[in-house]
Amino acid sequence: AEMRMPGRAWLQFEVEAAGRGSRIRQTAVFDPSGLAGLLYWYALLPLHGVVFRGMLAGIAREAAGDGTRSFEYRHTVRRGRAETFAFFSEPGNLPRLTPRLLRFRIVERPARLARGSRFRYRIGPLDWVAEIATWDPPAGFVDVQVRGPYRVWRHRHELAEVTTGTEVRDVVEYRLRGGIAARALEPLHSAFLRSLFAYRSRRLDELLG
Repeated sequence: AEMRMPGRAWLQFEVEAAGRGSRIRQTAVFDPSGLAGLLYWYALLPLHGVVFRGMLAGIAREAAGDGTRSFEYRHTVRRGRAETFAFFSEPGNLPRLTPRLLRFRIVERPARLARGSRFRYRIGPLDWVAEIATWDPPAGFVDVQVRGPYRVWRHRHELAEVTTGTEVRDVVEYRLRGGIAARALEPLHSAFLRSLFAYRSRRLDELLG
């Protein structure tokens, strides 16, 4: 990347083996141009420490594969498990469970769902292709994002019989795109998911109640 500054700067990374893992050494080099360069460097020195530490922490998380987060939501509907599964297995019902504000629409869909089925839809300007990774009627199914706005999206739908009907358990494992900026937005994204699934629950009550 290039940016204007009073001097020359570069960032160097060195990786070496360390036991069962690796050690990353990050070196920031700045060759100041006159007094303005020196003032620039020392004025931003505290910020550099925060940014560079965050950068290394992000690299370590990505390398460890622990950047994926999990979200869970449960709701009970007053219908049998087979009937509830039949409702979820019809892709045409998905727009009915999605807030209109998201402008959700199905673009392509298979005649029937099964393991390996793919369907494409749009959320506003975003294109999303999903695939059924697991299909286990009437216990549930798993859909994963093949192409879309997330780095990782895996949505597990689990249906369990309870005395009052069927418990619908949604477990979403996801990873946002965007590195440090995405981590800063994580609280807002979690609130968005809670709001989205709360809306789905209300619609399920209206449609299956």
